[in-house]
Amino acid sequence: MTRRISSPDRRIWILWFYERWRDDLPPPPSQYVDGYAGFPVDRPNVAWLRANRTQPAVTWIGHATLLVQLGGINVLTDPHFSERTFAVQWAGPKRRVPLPMQLSELPHIDLVLISHNHY
Repeated sequence: MTRRISSPDRRIWILWFYERWRDDLPPPPSQYVDGYAGFPVDRPNVAWLRANRTQPAVTWIGHATLLVQLGGINVLTDPHFSERTFAVQWAGPKRRVPLPMQLSELPHIDLVLISHNHY
């Protein structure tokens, strides 16, 4: 059974969302560099990933996005390559960690697995 959000609950949610946006919450870590969290991000060996057809490999791209290579098949889980986790790019929270690789650098993808969304 689906529960519909009542009007008072909806107003509280909208107020929370507005205050979160207005006050830039959650606050960024103190070690921010160029708008991103200040810890190192390892860049994968893109050429190896594109050529790999035999070695099992899992490459973490960010959040829940993984490139899984197994038996010559490339599976991408929960692809998220935009700057914001929202349906439109002018709203929603900004990415806190830069991507280690771009969408265009991925090898041919055979299967996309989506376990959840951000909308």
